[in-house]
Amino acid sequence: MANGRLPVRKIKEILRLKYACGLSKREIAGSCNVARSTVVPCYVEPSESPISSPELARKYPLILTTGARIPEYTHTQFRSVSRLHQSAPEPLAEVHPDTARKYGIVDGDIIVVETVRGQIGIKAKTTTDLMLEVVSIPHGWV
Repeated sequence: MANGRLPVRKIKEILRLKYACGLSKREIAGSCNVARSTVVPCYVEPSESPISSPELARKYPLILTTGARIPEYTHTQFRSVSRLHQSAPEPLAEVHPDTARKYGIVDGDIIVVETVRGQIGIKAKTTTDLMLEVVSIPHGWV
């Protein structure tokens, strides 16, 4: 490893140990013998999802994600930079066009996005980048 790279032999050894419990490299969930110190991720359903909280899903039928980042800003930094502000002057709630049509929403409408924790009035923008029944609101807007 003189040049800072692992030899192929070592990489194959690491992969062999990592997948020693018989899981394929594409498998997401499973269990391994912990004594072999092989860590395999397993899926845990969120506590507030359509599956784990169907009564909540009836009241709030869309899935909200709030982790999207706007490239022009880092948290609340650079909001006062006029050129950046011109390209992203306000937060937008993104929604798939079919979902928007289902709820009578068009680009530019001010919609109310509500959860058990509160609500926000925000301008809607349709995009095919999202799955159906999902609303995405960017991180860092107050």
